Amino acid sequence: MTQKVQLSFAFLALILAFNCSKNNDADIETSILGSWQETGGYTSAGGPQFYVEDENGETITFSEDGSFTSNAYPECSTGTYTLNENDLKLTYDCEDFTSQFQNPEGDVTYKITFKPGYFLLESTVLICTDGCSSKYIKLP
Repeated sequence: MTQKVQLSFAFLALILAFNCSKNNDADIETSILGSWQETGGYTSAGGPQFYVEDENGETITFSEDGSFTSNAYPECSTGTYTLNENDLKLTYDCEDFTSQFQNPEGDVTYKITFKPGYFLLESTVLICTDGCSSKYIKLP
């Protein structure tokens, strides 16, 4: 074969490899419904991020009716949530409840990133210049 034909076959094989490869994004579940356990978080001390495990992390359950329960705050464990694209808003329903993670409207807000088998929550109120997020896995 000529070099031109060989290059054409190589180019065609490359295109087919990319078009036929499995799309991992299709395997990512983006439903927040159910119970989730915080298993740790990613943090940084001015350098690369590292993962710190948490054996007693928060448990949060999201229901179809837009309500949630959580053990993050002993003084308030229920509220409502909204999920819009990658933005998660938790509105705790206890009177006089405050948290250091609340926005000016009184909601606890996060950027949510779905990954295969888990999701990451990153506070939109807490400023982490090197990035910080909490990892949640789905409970059976």
